[in-house]
Amino acid sequence: SYHYALDKFYGSRDAFKAFVDSCHKNNIAVIIDMVYNHAFGQSPLVRLWWDAINNTTASNNPYFNSVARHPFNVGFDFNHESQATRDFVNRCIKFWLQEYHIDGIRFDLSKGFTQVNSGSDIGAWGRYDQSRINIWRYYSDQIRQYSPNSWLILEHFADNSEERELSNNGFLFWGNMNYAYSQGAMGYVANSDISGAFHGNRGWTQPNLVSYAESHDEERLMYRNLNFGSVTLNYNTRQPGVALDRMKLAAAFLYTIPGPKMLWQFGELGFDFSINWCTDGTINENCRTGDKPVRWDYLRQPDRFKLFQVFQALFRLKTQYNIFETGNFDLFQSGAVKRIRLNDGLNKVVVIGNFGTSNQSINPNFHRVARWYDFFAGDSLQVTQTSQTISLRPGEFRIYSTERFFPVNRDVLISSAQLDKVSANGNSVGAIYPNPSKGVFTIPMMLQNRGEETFIQIIDASGKMVDSQNLGYQEATNEVNNILFTPKVKLPFGIYYINILVGSDRFAQKLIVE
Repeated sequence: SYHYALDKFYGSRDAFKAFVDSCHKNNIAVIIDMVYNHAFGQSPLVRLWWDAINNTTASNNPYFNSVARHPFNVGFDFNHESQATRDFVNRCIKFWLQEYHIDGIRFDLSKGFTQVNSGSDIGAWGRYDQSRINIWRYYSDQIRQYSPNSWLILEHFADNSEERELSNNGFLFWGNMNYAYSQGAMGYVANSDISGAFHGNRGWTQPNLVSYAESHDEERLMYRNLNFGSVTLNYNTRQPGVALDRMKLAAAFLYTIPGPKMLWQFGELGFDFSINWCTDGTINENCRTGDKPVRWDYLRQPDRFKLFQVFQALFRLKTQYNIFETGNFDLFQSGAVKRIRLNDGLNKVVVIGNFGTSNQSINPNFHRVARWYDFFAGDSLQVTQTSQTISLRPGEFRIYSTERFFPVNRDVLISSAQLDKVSANGNSVGAIYPNPSKGVFTIPMMLQNRGEETFIQIIDASGKMVDSQNLGYQEATNEVNNILFTPKVKLPFGIYYINILVGSDRFAQKLIVE
């Protein structure tokens, strides 16, 4: 509504300036999100030319269309072919760049900067639009006159040919890869193609694609892992430790791809609160823009800190070694296995990973016969033939290079929780999840031979049995049966031991209730 005003959420004008100065002293650029697709009814530009009868902007309003020209519009739609609008936007951008010394702008809903009326046709809205290209070239030319080095990022999602043309003009584009990375992290092969995260695979000559797996508009990968991930008897992506390890795998196949990338807040710690999380703990789309918990305490959790260290190492690789910005890149994907190859003169890198839920083999297709260094293992491999097979456990990845990189903690890739698996006498029970839990948990079970009567016992830390339930006879099946268990009593915070009695078999696991 007030495009010149600093929201009080960011503090006073002087406080925000101090923040920007502090960022610059620490080599951090500040880019702000600006909304010039629309304005709301409080805006003076809306109110000065108002059609009270039709409850919309008047037909003679020099800034706005009376009827929005595209789908997904909210508020009132700016007319960016109007010189009045162009002058206003230019003055406003110049003010922010010069008054606060910010380093760039991310333009919200940039595909809406058009006077081509697509009505409610989403497909038509996204097609190549020369008039929209002309509008953005105009703004770019204006901004470059008073701030030549500013970052200009578009939330566009239009036809690839249009984005490619504007990327050649210096614009950066958001590259939404949330769904593909979510599918891979959850252990599903379908729709897990990540090739679009690399600008070259889109036919772009400029590395101006800001690819990301998470954003303020998309669901958290960790939340999806814990709630919707693939579950087999011997491998459960919903188990917290395994889910965190899957985040490492996804990160390895995002941040090693050349070009700028975006990390959404706390993604490096496996933030597991849904985008639709409400402060009362429920999940509702009405809470999408509501406050989310700030969880710096995650750094004190060993498995999450390991994830943090993996992100830290990947970012250091990306910023310190030119090979991770090379244009000589290829991506191989076959079923659950993926491979990245990078080539930068003498240095070569191969990244291999298993996004499946069972052991897989892959040919790394090494560039040459040489000694290759396994980055996270701190080890090396003498490659005697470029085509050879390497076996990977589910969720496992490796980064090989012909140049030895800096040393890292060798223990960061495998979480402690992955080691908790049980089986006996043809009846098998996987690790219970979620763990930690609020009390309710799920038991993955597969009875291979016959139906068995099943009992669940919960023992507290003092050895007292606090709950015991007979789940009745469970039928034999060749598939995992996920049994949701609800204790009859509320379990206070603490550690509990779960006995799962299946016929003559006994399985014991530990549960943390938070």
